[in-house]
Amino acid sequence: VDGEPFSGGEGKGYPLEVGSNSFIPGFEDQLVGLSKGDSTDVEVTFPEDYFVKDLAGKEAVFKVNIQDVKRKELPELNDEYVASKTDFKTVEELRANYKERMQKAAEANAKAEYEHELIDLAVANAKFSVPEIMIEDKISQMVDEMKMSLESRKMSLDMYMQYTGLDMAKIRENQRPVAEENVKTDLVLDAIAKAEDIQVDMADVDAEIAAISAQHGAAPEEVKKIIKGNGTMGLLLANILRRKAAHVVIDSAK
Repeated sequence: VDGEPFSGGEGKGYPLEVGSNSFIPGFEDQLVGLSKGDSTDVEVTFPEDYFVKDLAGKEAVFKVNIQDVKRKELPELNDEYVASKTDFKTVEELRANYKERMQKAAEANAKAEYEHELIDLAVANAKFSVPEIMIEDKISQMVDEMKMSLESRKMSLDMYMQYTGLDMAKIRENQRPVAEENVKTDLVLDAIAKAEDIQVDMADVDAEIAAISAQHGAAPEEVKKIIKGNGTMGLLLANILRRKAAHVVIDSAK
């Protein structure tokens, strides 16, 4: 960019699938027709809404070397193939199963979206001010979660900042709008829980731990040990309480 290398712009041995649209618009189109051993300059313009603000709208040149070319060859989808690779005997059975699973997923997504909109409406109807310290605490929590997510993908927060060109102040600023909305929602649900005298009992806690265990394929006792070790039992109880409060809104909606 402007004749100078930029952070995060270099990669070696990257498996790029032409047509995936995973790179900047126009990048993949300029690779069509090239062969193994070819080199080319790919000229593109970063989108105006690119997530790295210093690169947004900038013209860039990528010097590309084609190390190898592969093509997907898909087998014919017939009854014989389905029977050899799945628990189904025919293509028709497999398609019926896929359709049923997609239907259930679509219904679950629609239900979740509907419930989310109801809670948003309840928050919008509430009149109150949000303490700044709560927003800052929520931002810190979100940054910690972001750090753990990056580490699970073998990347550190420092590496992410170097790649994106963001500093900690900018990361926290980017998290602020979501943090503020989350704090507002928590405060409204806490108020509903108090007004409705909602309680959390051990059956609620056991059910939540069982759900977490099933999601991560771990034993309930191991999950309990981790939660106690992390000191997050209070957060777990608060989440259960807020979910029960949310259902007061959802169940009474007309």
